[in-house]
Amino acid sequence: MYGQGKEYRTMTADKPICHECGITKLPEDSITIKRMRRYSYEQISSIIGHDYEVIRYKTADGIIRDGYFPLDGGS
Repeated sequence: MYGQGKEYRTMTADKPICHECGITKLPEDSITIKRMRRYSYEQISSIIGHDYEVIRYKTADGIIRDGYFPLDGGS
């Protein structure tokens, strides 16, 4: 029963890379619900962690979606 509903990251990256979201790229009339992080890992000769900022938003027609909107000039 310990840690119920908890999420643990057991892997660490040698070189973390943060991918920020451009909130201005959300669809028009959207309402931001929250900003969160999604993680992925890439292994070349070292482990590189990619940290994606994801925005949960509600569209004008009431549908809740998650989206990653990269900043201009970002990856």
